[in-house]
Amino acid sequence: SIPLGTAKNMITKKIYFILIFTIFFNTTLLKAENWQTSSGEFSGTKFSSLKKINNNNVHKLKLAWKYKNGHIPKLKPLRINNQSTPIFTGKNLIVTSVDGNLISLNPLTGKEKWRTKLRGPVGKRGLTFNDGNIFVPTSQGVVVVKEFDGKINEEYGEKGFIGYYGERFLTLVPPIIDNNNLLVAHQSKIESYSLPDGKTNWKLDLNGARVWSGFSFDKKTNTILIVTSNLINLLGNTNIKNDFSNSLVLIDSKNGQVKCKFKDTIHDHWDLDLIGSPIISEVTLITGEKINAGYAFSKTGNTLVVDINKCKLV
Repeated sequence: SIPLGTAKNMITKKIYFILIFTIFFNTTLLKAENWQTSSGEFSGTKFSSLKKINNNNVHKLKLAWKYKNGHIPKLKPLRINNQSTPIFTGKNLIVTSVDGNLISLNPLTGKEKWRTKLRGPVGKRGLTFNDGNIFVPTSQGVVVVKEFDGKINEEYGEKGFIGYYGERFLTLVPPIIDNNNLLVAHQSKIESYSLPDGKTNWKLDLNGARVWSGFSFDKKTNTILIVTSNLINLLGNTNIKNDFSNSLVLIDSKNGQVKCKFKDTIHDHWDLDLIGSPIISEVTLITGEKINAGYAFSKTGNTLVVDINKCKLV
């Protein structure tokens, strides 16, 4: 969230991107664990296990460099935002801009290496990297871009496009890669594609509920966890008997079948979506039992905790 006063000032200032590194930066960069999807990992924890920055030295952080992407938004500032956490491939820092550019930076200097213009929004809420390629959510499905030169990798899907066949197919969250399958949350559908050909394995229509923020994956149980919005069609054209809105939904990644779903708000007309990527973690209950748990969060302030194996609320 951006305070209104701060947002207004963004009209006259270039949006810039600042990275801060520790005094240990040069000696630890190439040894660091990579951050290859915007949630850190597909379990959605956003947790780094790196030890160089800790409670004892965090006060020594210093500005290493500053990068400005050169774009000045002309529309209302509260409608212009970038919610994409950068990813680190091990050699390149990949960021996005609100004017539809995917940008590669030198992580040591902040110098721009290349930029590729795609149809926006580009990586609205994140990116995914795998095997030399960046998988970029756009309004044309997922675009596969080569890490080192920024060119579209036409060896994937339809000349580099997966999930787009000439129609607008909005994708907002970073895709998930499971072996040779690409799991994608389009605006109101979940689909699995084989790699590299991009052929559809299965698809699940969410009947008007949208996935705009939450998409995680539990490899242990082959379970996709999504959180959804309210319905696109609030009046008419919606079968409420097959209602996925305002819910945490668990899906079998092998066949697209719904394992279970848990609703937070019934018949929502007030934009009370569930938000953020579900967090998957092994936890110990007060009984001493260890379970594989999924956490989901709502705008109403509720936290849903699910035993993924049993498909039951904890």
